[in-house]
This record gives sequence, structure tokens and C-alpha cells, in this order.
Amino acid sequence: MADHATAALMAEPTLKEAAAAVFNEEECTALKANLRAEQIAQAKYLRAHPEIHKAVQEGLARVLQSQPEDPVTFLTQYFLSEEFLHQRQP
Repeated sequence: MADHATAALMAEPTLKEAAAAVFNEEECTALKANLRAEQIAQAKYLRAHPEIHKAVQEGLARVLQSQPEDPVTFLTQYFLSEEFLHQRQP
């Protein structure tokens, strides 16, 4: 017999099942097309700004080195730090 947590997870609909319950087929198709277009636009933006990838990699490296209790606060402080901001100045 499955435990309570497993039973609860099995009762949760998948994303596809939930979307089918809310949207008709035409709406699902339109949502998928919009999602693809948005993903393409975001990929183009990231390719045009390689500095974003570098900054995120630097932040991730700092988090992994420090392993802070609150990584979001740590990253916020890092990205606002003089050290990080001075690296970005031309």
C-alpha cells in the first residue's frame, strides 16, 4: 500500500492534464506557439549579451564556494557589491 505522500503525488494532475482541463486544443496550440516564440526571443537576447552568462556563472561559483545558508540573499549582496560592480565598468 502506498504511503500518504505517494498517494498525494499520484492525485496531482500532470501539467498536460491540468492544461487540457482548462484550455481547449486550439488554446493549447496557441500557448505552445507563444512559448516557442518567447523562448526564441530570450535565446536571441542571451546570445546578444554574453556578459549575462559570465555574471551568472560568477555568482554561481561564489555560491558554491561559500555555500551560504541563504543563497538568494548572498547572491543579492554579491551582485550589489563593489567588487562585482567594479568588474563591470568599462
